Amino acid sequence: MITFPNESARYRTAREKLLKKEIELRRAMEAVAEARSALPPGGLVPRDYVFDGLDIAGKPTRVKLSELFAPGKDTLILYQMMFPRHPQETRDVAVSGETAKLPRQDQPCPSCTALLDQFDGAVRHLEAAGFNFVVVAKTALRNLTALGRDRGWKNMRLVSSAGNSFKRDYNAEDADGAQIPLLSVFHRDGDSIRHSWSSELGFAAGTRPGPARHRHLRDPVEPDGFYPGRPAGLARATAIWRGVLPLRGERTRNLGASAALDSQKDHSERRFQMKTLLTVAAAALLASAPAVLAQTNGTKSNTVAPVMADSKVDTQTFVTTVPSANEFEIQSSKLAEEKSSSKDVKAFASRMIKDHTKAGEDFKAALSKGQTTASVKPAGVALQPKEQQMLDELKGASGKAFDQKYIQMQTDAHRDAVAMFSTYAQSGDDPAMKEFAKKTLPVLKMHEKHVKELGAAHQG
Repeated sequence: MITFPNESARYRTAREKLLKKEIELRRAMEAVAEARSALPPGGLVPRDYVFDGLDIAGKPTRVKLSELFAPGKDTLILYQMMFPRHPQETRDVAVSGETAKLPRQDQPCPSCTALLDQFDGAVRHLEAAGFNFVVVAKTALRNLTALGRDRGWKNMRLVSSAGNSFKRDYNAEDADGAQIPLLSVFHRDGDSIRHSWSSELGFAAGTRPGPARHRHLRDPVEPDGFYPGRPAGLARATAIWRGVLPLRGERTRNLGASAALDSQKDHSERRFQMKTLLTVAAAALLASAPAVLAQTNGTKSNTVAPVMADSKVDTQTFVTTVPSANEFEIQSSKLAEEKSSSKDVKAFASRMIKDHTKAGEDFKAALSKGQTTASVKPAGVALQPKEQQMLDELKGASGKAFDQKYIQMQTDAHRDAVAMFSTYAQSGDDPAMKEFAKKTLPVLKMHEKHVKELGAAHQG
């Protein structure tokens, strides 16, 4: 348990209670990500849509959907922005530059614009990790590229769907032509392209008009949803970051004054929801990308890579994280040997104790040889608060509930360990520690594979 200066016992008790809920929430989010990655193949794209884009020289050209996939990168993330804006939008997005010259109704959605301001800096990390990222808008290419210049976008590929039915076919445009913000993922399999996933949650809220239809969007993105006491706001925003849906079939004409006022209120609420959500949208996309995009013709990737290919784990973090994480594996597995009634769980636990004891010895040897770790003091064998709390949870569980908790904790721990060891093995700055990471990584991957098989055997 950690504490902060001058906090009361009442605060600490409440905070520890909240921490347990935050841990549960994180696991729920990870379970959703796993379910996304396990989706079967989506529908085949009916045609090779042709968009308006720019060639490498910056000149207008026609570009097919299939050409948006770079060589060796078979996953395409498309952000379908609202440009032109929704008919009920009243804000000005541009006060200078070329975009400001457009009529109000032809200008882009302010929220989409702010979101893409953030994505432009993050896109290079996605591309380095093996993904393609493209922005699609219904407006003419000249308007879209002008917006890019006005906003200083340098990294995102921009294409216009003005000449095709792509946005209508893929639910980013309603029957009246109003634009809908949507994040979509496509996968290339040989000569064919399949739709893999889109942010559908806004469509699943029900059909009741008025504020009730959008209530599912309000709670997770209100400002107090980001207050430390409301972690669900951030987590649910991660899951439904697009959290705004223009009115579909709810135009105010012929509905009467009361219905018109309700419709305007809905739009104002959605605009506010999107605004407050923008602060986490880019992070959410990056954080969920590997899990969301792991489909490959219906199969899941057997490897877990760091979220950002060019991220780095510094030596201080590595040597202070490994001992506690390794000790948790050993202590939790000793509990499994004692408390589990399942032979396969006990066998897995026995293997964990053996392999992680060896890993602990190898870590100490690497630390003694380290060239840059002489002044780094590892955490030792004492568990850090996170691992200690998980161990305490296991001690309080029994029977089938124990097996499920143990398997889930081992799944989470090995996913995190594989990501950290993979990153340090590539970019670590201490030769001895880097060699230790490379040597241990195959063992961790084997554990990760086995615990997933164990989880499948104990489902339900």
